[in-house]
Amino acid sequence: MSKENRVFIISASDRYNFGDLLFNYIVDFFLSEYCKNRYEIIFTSLSGNDLQSVQGHKTVGLTKGLKRIGDGDVLIFAGGGVLGHKWAPMFLQAEGGKKIKKIKKLMPDWLFEGFIKLFYFKTKARYPYTRSINDFNKSVRVIYNSVGGGALNGMSSVETKRVLTRLKTASYISVRDQNIQNIISGIKSNLVPDSAILLSEKITKDELYSMAESNIKNILDQNYIILHFNKKISNRYFDEIQELITGIKNNFNFNIFLMPVNYIDNTDMEGMISHEKNRNCTVIKNKLKVFEICALIANSKLMIGSSLHTNIIACSYGVPHLGAAHSVSKVNNFFKTWYPSDSVFNSYDLKKILEIIPNALDNKSEVKKNSERLKLVAIDNFNKINQIMEREANPPEK
Repeated sequence: MSKENRVFIISASDRYNFGDLLFNYIVDFFLSEYCKNRYEIIFTSLSGNDLQSVQGHKTVGLTKGLKRIGDGDVLIFAGGGVLGHKWAPMFLQAEGGKKIKKIKKLMPDWLFEGFIKLFYFKTKARYPYTRSINDFNKSVRVIYNSVGGGALNGMSSVETKRVLTRLKTASYISVRDQNIQNIISGIKSNLVPDSAILLSEKITKDELYSMAESNIKNILDQNYIILHFNKKISNRYFDEIQELITGIKNNFNFNIFLMPVNYIDNTDMEGMISHEKNRNCTVIKNKLKVFEICALIANSKLMIGSSLHTNIIACSYGVPHLGAAHSVSKVNNFFKTWYPSDSVFNSYDLKKILEIIPNALDNKSEVKKNSERLKLVAIDNFNKINQIMEREANPPEK
């Protein structure tokens, strides 16, 4: 069968945040063979980048890629907290965007946004990752796969209405937590766990092990737990984290590794290194590849983290996991949406985590049971996406 059309798999995968780099794999894994035979797959990100060296993808820039769009093509927004985000904040996190941060200081935010949108990307589209079929002079379909949208929190009613107007033209929308579904309550959407939950369905722990460099395999062979805190949380809760590290070492027979997962800038690493004087833990300083991060989580005895996707990957592989610092809303929303209200697995104040750890370790079966339940929901989500793409009916008119 010839490639009759294109499917643009769109994500924030032009920057090294390990969660964002997983979405292209997941969508590619779970598209049906019919879709793969019919559609040419084009991995697309805001500015385009090649992150294959860290086990990401080479992506085409959004503006350049969508110049090829034609009747019958499909846009799949692959995941992540992309809804409602504008051009400038996302571009500044990409490799190319880092070079123009000095220009930002010379302009108010609204002017800088216009500069990036109109002159750098040469587009009038208001949002890079929230698109309407009316943005294109073609008959296309738009699909949102288990997306979030931190930008929607606190958004003005005018901006919210603009986002909802665009979403109304989508063929299918699934969102990753109840908070986002409530915000877009006027739009039909399906509540689906973040699709990274499905990674263990396609890549086993042994396969992750084989993808790691020898120095990482040395860690994987140990009895260890993983901790992750970004710089903001490390600074805000420095003493609590120090007490947690010491308390774990004194009460449990684990080696403790502090692991960065976000390499957009150096803040994750800085957050980890600020604790390295505590000799009860070891900071992983070398730049990890995507599946090395996943391997370290999947083979750990316990994951404690302020990152959403450290918790989701732990859940996928049945590893007990606790959200660190309940001030992180997207981590809170994951637990509130997808774990029972009385579950020991939740997002906690750092002062309480030490006392929760024994129950978390004793309830590993609960994580495995929940993981299997969430995977079934996520697989059903892809079945629906495939059904939409496989329809022989003409795509919706503009």
